[in-house]
Amino acid sequence: MGARLLELSDVTAGYDKKVVLERVSLRVDEGEIVAMLGPNGAGKTTTVRTIFGLLRPSQGAIVYRGRRIEGTRASEHVRDGMALVPQGGRVFAPLSVAENLELGAYLLRSREELHRRLEEVFALFPRLRERLSQRAGSLSGGERQMLSISRALILRPRLLLLDEPSEGLSPLLVKEMFAVLGRVARERGTTVLVVEQNVRAALGIASRVYVMRLGHIVMEERDPSRLLDGDALRRAYIS
Repeated sequence: MGARLLELSDVTAGYDKKVVLERVSLRVDEGEIVAMLGPNGAGKTTTVRTIFGLLRPSQGAIVYRGRRIEGTRASEHVRDGMALVPQGGRVFAPLSVAENLELGAYLLRSREELHRRLEEVFALFPRLRERLSQRAGSLSGGERQMLSISRALILRPRLLLLDEPSEGLSPLLVKEMFAVLGRVARERGTTVLVVEQNVRAALGIASRVYVMRLGHIVMEERDPSRLLDGDALRRAYIS
């Protein structure tokens, strides 16, 4: 793996007066696929929202590309090579697939570059080319997730954050989705931090795993294959 891309040190964050994360520390190195696992309510979504700048930590440090970024707006993170795919395959439902992708590409300066980037996402998700003029709200759940991921990838992010990308998808689509994520990391060098409930799918592509429980990191595993039998992971979930 490459140099340190992202590091959280003793980060505490939450909503109003409710603390959700307490002294969370983790790292993501260049070129890694890091999976964050844990039961519902563990704080995984709050972690990625805090990294992306949608929440401001009450204490601790977040360092991205060698600079502290806690308190920096999400729009600035996008300009600095960070992208978030939120939970639920969110799209702009009244707009077409093409319009959704163009909104994701708002920083590009030319139509020629936009066309090149569109071809890149169509190579990953060919179905989107067939749906370009279709209203995004009429897509299937799997197609909406493809569009949400493609909208994030169109700016060629350096760090891709994904929150539960398999939610609501069939096993076949989950397999396809995670194959694409692995391909993006291998072929483009994109660093990935994925929050996921589908343990087996996440472990299939991850180079390192964190397990969260009740707002704390309770396990870091550098050999994800060791968790495939389930015993070690089960102990982390319930200990």
